[in-house]
Amino acid sequence: MEKFDKENPYDPTQKKQKPINVSNPQKTKLSNGFSKKTLLFVGLFTLLFFIVLINFAGEPKYEILREEYSETSNKAQLIEYAIYKDTIYNEESLKSVVLKIYDEHKNKDLFENFDAPTVLAVYLYTSKESANDKSAWICMLLKSPTNEEPRISYNNLKMNSLEGLNDNKKDKSEVANEKLQLYLEERNLELCSFYKQLGDMELESIKKADIKYPEFGLKHREYVESIRVEERMKLIQKYNLTDSIFGQVSTFGMAYCK
Repeated sequence: MEKFDKENPYDPTQKKQKPINVSNPQKTKLSNGFSKKTLLFVGLFTLLFFIVLINFAGEPKYEILREEYSETSNKAQLIEYAIYKDTIYNEESLKSVVLKIYDEHKNKDLFENFDAPTVLAVYLYTSKESANDKSAWICMLLKSPTNEEPRISYNNLKMNSLEGLNDNKKDKSEVANEKLQLYLEERNLELCSFYKQLGDMELESIKKADIKYPEFGLKHREYVESIRVEERMKLIQKYNLTDSIFGQVSTFGMAYCK
């Protein structure tokens, strides 16, 4: 019969529990059933996940493509050309990007007689290819001495077109775009490639006019137009195109081509 000890009372009817062997790591478990090694692995994995997540979230949503600056006696102008690297095409997202670029460059010291630009412009494009056409920006910021705050403009057609690609609804513009693409496909042409080809032709005609008429002016513009007409006529004959198709390609290419 068990002897009762007043200093260390216990219930003699209960079975005696075996002491935990601390020296055996396989039997050393925490109260929740996981080993220290498992919990350490989970902790390191979680830490690594958050580090990657923070770095990804911290990546800029734009890339500076190039910058141009010039100076006169009363003006210091800086232009930043950037590429938008996100897929959300609303005013709030685009505005935050151009303002960030503006804040990072508004005090840039590049000039001889000015400590900072007096005129700063930011042009935001959706790709390097679209940036070849300076007018194909999706968002533009301009700050000059005449306005206290930066003025921001948006290419609503391009915004709505690109945003519409993310949903299943088709508006009139998307239907017209599909008809145009079908028209071009029947002639072994693709909208964005053809749009880029026309842009390259335009740049080439301007370069030729610059050489022939370096003083610019009326003769320069007329020469550019004559080259444009000549080159487009070649395309019309080659692909059996209508003359009106160039305007459609320009409009929808600017809207849908990144």
